[in-house]
Amino acid sequence: MRLAFESAGLPLVESIAPCDKWNWYFLMQHYRAPTRLLDWTISPLIALYFAVRSDEKAIQDAAVWVVDPWRWNRAHIKNLFGPAIAGWEETAGYLLDLEDAFDTDEAEKQTKKKWPVAIEPYQFDRRIAAQGSKFFLFGTEKDMANSPTINRPRGGGGKHSVLDKLIIPKSAIETMRAALNDIGINEKAMFPDLEGLGRQISWEWKSREIGPGEQKAIKRKRFDRSLKRPHIGTRSERA
Repeated sequence: MRLAFESAGLPLVESIAPCDKWNWYFLMQHYRAPTRLLDWTISPLIALYFAVRSDEKAIQDAAVWVVDPWRWNRAHIKNLFGPAIAGWEETAGYLLDLEDAFDTDEAEKQTKKKWPVAIEPYQFDRRIAAQGSKFFLFGTEKDMANSPTINRPRGGGGKHSVLDKLIIPKSAIETMRAALNDIGINEKAMFPDLEGLGRQISWEWKSREIGPGEQKAIKRKRFDRSLKRPHIGTRSERA
């Protein structure tokens, strides 16, 4: 999948072209190709937005997960005491070169690492920069909540990491998205391209409430504009 993404993706990259396997992998995650990456953000408001952004009416509560990447890596990755930079020695076993990946048998795992590692990406893409993106790259363990080090008391004799879940009641989701939009946290800001702009305009018009009096005024203005619009004919008519 990564080879196919790299081969076809270069003409579609509008910013600096990815220079290595890591940046291509980060792009895959942001543009909906399957990866072992999980998106996080440095901004609690952006995290909140992605929790409540669905256009469908909420039928269940939403949630924001909170993690301390410094303590997570310190507790799970040997000799790593904070977020890793892509390509560091401690990250080498998580993402194989394409040649090595093709040389493995079908039944073999693409990594022997167990716990995910927190990674700092380079801000080379507009979406990655706009969303304050950070990543966890997963190994063989698929659920971070299974870690025995989570939320242990400090100084208790074992390694201590932090992972928590904040619940957002479904009754507050619609109001919360509108409040985030008021301070500029919306589709247009999170996805600074034509797709994001289109989704933002669509949401604004779907969620907009128009009273009966305003409805008539809008129709009247539209009719007035149509009367004043200049007639544009064919070339022979203009001649």
